[in-house]
Amino acid sequence: MKKHIVTCVKCGRQFDANEGGAYYPESRRYVCKHCVDKQKDIQKEQAKARKAAEREAEADERERVTGMRQSKTARGERSARAPCYGGRRGSTWTNSIRPP
Repeated sequence: MKKHIVTCVKCGRQFDANEGGAYYPESRRYVCKHCVDKQKDIQKEQAKARKAAEREAEADERERVTGMRQSKTARGERSARAPCYGGRRGSTWTNSIRPP
């Protein structure tokens, strides 16, 4: 295929449009693969930061309502653990102290 050399609107680098990159049809402009990957990484970092801020806000709200701070996972793990009376369920130690 014939090369279609274009210039990136973000960094000014020339590249072959057939090799990769992004094309904005409404403006007939191209962005090179390097700039596209960089933008995707930035968006991922922003999404991570936004999710972390949301989790922090949820924790603050739980702390405000209940007066204690704990994560959802800690709350879920505590209910999934075995009861306090004898360690793990089905272990030989708990079976030996139960009446026959």
